[in-house]
Amino acid sequence: MNLVVTATGDVTITEKIGKIILAYRESGGEVVKLYEELSDFLLQRVQEQSMNLTNKSYHVPTEEEVFNTLKALPMKSSSKSPIEVSGYHTKGVTSPDLDPPQVLSARKAAEKNKKNFPHLGDYLLLGPQTMGKIIGLPQPFVALVEMDSIPSANGAMETKLKDSDDHFTYINMDQLAWDIDINIWKPKGSIGDR
Repeated sequence: MNLVVTATGDVTITEKIGKIILAYRESGGEVVKLYEELSDFLLQRVQEQSMNLTNKSYHVPTEEEVFNTLKALPMKSSSKSPIEVSGYHTKGVTSPDLDPPQVLSARKAAEKNKKNFPHLGDYLLLGPQTMGKIIGLPQPFVALVEMDSIPSANGAMETKLKDSDDHFTYINMDQLAWDIDINIWKPKGSIGDR
């Protein structure tokens, strides 16, 4: 009923609906006609409320509109022309008129230095072609890991072993670092996905 009150803008709408229902009960009218009259009544009240709402935006008449073109024109460069700077480029030196090149990081320094804690469901890079998923944390920095494949003696990777205990191992998480770029744990000092 809160939706009906909001749509009609009338807090006494439930009483008015109750009066219509009571009038139909006393007259012994059909239920279908009651529903039709209630829907027409509610539709009329909602339409009246929508006409009462002011949702007008401020509009400046066309004769008073002013266009500012100052920012639309390109700014004249204060730096030297490419011909004047070409001597620096041939020497492999940055032009002194330009700011020195900087590496801009999208991440804050605090985010990079923040110590992450392992969570259930985090993925780990355990070795070449070996990924794992944390399924348990018996201690804060010791994780029970389920491996997707197991390295075998001949260098191949086995995915389905007869002994399922080989698919699980405990990992000391202090030996791993959280890679914020690919969102996995990987051995400290590793580069990329190796």
